[in-house]
Amino acid sequence: MHKTKNDIRKEVRLRKKELSPLVFSSESNSVCQQLNNVCKSFSSLTSQGQNIVAFWPMIDEVDIRPFLENLLKENTHSIFLPVITGDGTMEFRLFEGKEKMSQEPQFGIWEPTSRITLKPELQDNNDNLLIIVPGVAFTLNGDRLGRGRGFYDRILTSFPSAHTVGVCLSCQIYDEIPTDPHDQKMNMVITPIL
Repeated sequence: MHKTKNDIRKEVRLRKKELSPLVFSSESNSVCQQLNNVCKSFSSLTSQGQNIVAFWPMIDEVDIRPFLENLLKENTHSIFLPVITGDGTMEFRLFEGKEKMSQEPQFGIWEPTSRITLKPELQDNNDNLLIIVPGVAFTLNGDRLGRGRGFYDRILTSFPSAHTVGVCLSCQIYDEIPTDPHDQKMNMVITPIL
């Protein structure tokens, strides 16, 4: 019997609870190192300035904060993070550091307070855009299962040629997950090297 999306969501929740803090930290560090390498190689492929969209992790998501803080310090890219703007909608706003963020009340997500938004229509070439995406589960061939509200599936359609990178812990990788036509596939998935 194939697992449903909700079966997988429940299973991943339990798997994460069983992770020790040491394993969680070690796996998060591995993902951050790989993200650094992806950003460097991506930068060398594009001659123009580059925008990177990422996310400030919730407590149960792979901790990419060191990667974000390092990227901010390097000051070589403009970094944007998601901000929830309505029921099922969000936009990407400029990240200027943890001190310029506030906690969104509905889901407790930390969001940039900047008013500078990444607008799809002003992106001359989405090929220069790297979008780092969280999820509940992924397959190594790019299928993604989110939390079920469709925020990322909707917004990614506005940036059709952006390079999308799913990131997760090793317990979130599945051989297959159920997908629907609206589910957005990732160009690549980064998970800890075991």
